[in-house]
Amino acid sequence: MADIEKVSLFPMKDDSGIDSITDGTAVLPANEDSVSGESATSHQDLPTLEGTPPFHIIIGSEDALSSIAGFHIARGAMACGVVPQLDETWLNDFFQKRESSSASIGKSGTRVLALDRISDTANLGSIIRCAAAFGVDVIVLSQDSCDAWYRRSVRCSMGYIFSVPIVRVANLASTLGDLNDRYGISSYAAVIDSDAMILSKMPNNSISRSWCCVMGNE
Repeated sequence: MADIEKVSLFPMKDDSGIDSITDGTAVLPANEDSVSGESATSHQDLPTLEGTPPFHIIIGSEDALSSIAGFHIARGAMACGVVPQLDETWLNDFFQKRESSSASIGKSGTRVLALDRISDTANLGSIIRCAAAFGVDVIVLSQDSCDAWYRRSVRCSMGYIFSVPIVRVANLASTLGDLNDRYGISSYAAVIDSDAMILSKMPNNSISRSWCCVMGNE
């Protein structure tokens, strides 16, 4: 197997010219597998692509790919991409678009999940997976929570991190207040407080059509 250092590296940018999350990606010469050193004729069983794909492809042994990634490759494939950078501006645009299109909201309203100081990436990934199952439209993450796009979080989300937008905000309490003032989204959370209302005693019509469920840390 050829040394990984011999693989040609080229800057990887998206359509707008922004660098990817990695400095480069390995690109195979047309006639040789630069990672395994095998001839391309040994991959006759691989499907062919019509035209030039909008991404680079690298083919190599499991050991070589594991060395590049820095951890064991169990599925036989990996990919890299640009992490979405969503902020309060994006969040306001999101709600403005939903407000202007009542058909997109429907009878269910908008479902928001707010996460405060989540510290374990496996827990965060599991929460994201459950949020998708319950039809949450957007997840709002506090600034001091762990990284939703960390490898372990992505794995524990079982791919559902790609179906629910995640917005990290500087001040979670302030953001939730703005959502209530601007868009009428009420926040609900389980708290240890003598003034808290027992869930079973809440009237059926007391929960707004658009709501936010707030979950604290571990």
